Amino acid sequence: MIRTLIIEDEPAIRKEIEWLLQQETEFNLIGFATSVAESLVLIKATKPELILMDIQLTDGTAFDILDQLEEIPFRIIFITAYNHFAVKAIKFGALDYLLKPLDDVEFKSALAKIVTEDKN
Repeated sequence: MIRTLIIEDEPAIRKEIEWLLQQETEFNLIGFATSVAESLVLIKATKPELILMDIQLTDGTAFDILDQLEEIPFRIIFITAYNHFAVKAIKFGALDYLLKPLDDVEFKSALAKIVTEDKN
């Protein structure tokens, strides 16, 4: 199972992501964070393989998190309301970039890419 972390500060969106993720048997939700500080602690403690990450958080941005890590050994799917961060997300190796409101089909397609990648 793919160890997955959700970084999202909007409770309703986080619950939606969590619900959609639970429909997929290949993913194991290991935690969630709502801030940069909380995310850094959780990433180091849980060593996720995948992070579903909002860009705008309560105390900064997803890029603040990624800038503070020595390495990025996990895959990232950004889920955000902002389309203008896509280029920066790609520079951090984003596997996908999904816009809110979240489209269930697009979300499942993004997860399917990871499962396919792991099988190859």
